[in-house]
Amino acid sequence: MRAIVTGADGFIGCALTELLASEWGPQSVQAVVGPVQHEKEGRRLERLKRLGTPLISSDLRQSPVFHDELADFDVLFHLAAYARTEINSHDVRINDLGTERLLTELRPRLAGKRFIYTSTLAAVDRPPGGGRMTSETPCRPRTEYGATKLAAEQMVKAAALEVGFDYTILRLSTVYGPGYRPGGMFDLLAKLLARNALSTRIQWPGKLALLEVDDLARILVQTSTHPDMSNRTFFVSSDEDPTMGEISGRIAQSIGARYRPIVLPPWFLRWLGAVRSPIWQNAAMPHWIKILAWRTSLLLDGLYCDGSELTNLLQTKYQPWRQAFERMYAESPD
Repeated sequence: MRAIVTGADGFIGCALTELLASEWGPQSVQAVVGPVQHEKEGRRLERLKRLGTPLISSDLRQSPVFHDELADFDVLFHLAAYARTEINSHDVRINDLGTERLLTELRPRLAGKRFIYTSTLAAVDRPPGGGRMTSETPCRPRTEYGATKLAAEQMVKAAALEVGFDYTILRLSTVYGPGYRPGGMFDLLAKLLARNALSTRIQWPGKLALLEVDDLARILVQTSTHPDMSNRTFFVSSDEDPTMGEISGRIAQSIGARYRPIVLPPWFLRWLGAVRSPIWQNAAMPHWIKILAWRTSLLLDGLYCDGSELTNLLQTKYQPWRQAFERMYAESPD
């Protein structure tokens, strides 16, 4: 098997590229890398160089996307994305317009191939009335990130029908593990818990679907060859779904921080529920208000799904999240 991995220097992409290289050989994987965004990506790029996979320079913000010639391939893993919901940046259009550029540029070479696209639960978002997302939940993204990822899903499906390639779309839960993104949730929570910040001590009831990065890499490899995953969309989750309060408590224990939980009265949680109102996602609202309202609603209602269809199909065994969190904060953040 010959593979292309976009976003190979990213958090998920590096784990996948290393696993593919170990199973199929370094020369079988073309690692597509974009402009380095932070120090961790720079270190991952050095790991890829030592691995010996061919490195392909790219930039999804412009055409042509690829700055180097691509060899032939059997499967393409499209992981490259812009996921910094906290920042109001036009780079979020990498998710849809960048995917469109990639599909246009590769269109003549995709026929008969497998295209695996990593989407997000945010492309579906909170079900009406709250609770766990299922395959029947309507897609109503409340963020530009979720909307652009959903648009890319539709582009992949349309191109597959027109060109004649197989696709698999994986809507990912919150991915964690050593090397998590600077400024992301697991980085920010650890820093706030170390300072005993009030917001991290609250026992927020919202449940969060989780997925350990090495577990995900194994799922992606299985997806590339499994015949029953062609032309289908799956939620990917370990289905453990801890609450945000439980996650904070576990991180505090993992980093050795003092932790004194606070339980908010039900009336106060109901009052906070006003953030669910569509008014806060109005286009006229500043980006920071829209994201603050969205994140607060996740603390209250969660973001979790039923991942059992994929789990049963692949017979996947997941790492228990509590032990995996311990390892995440104990290991080097590279």
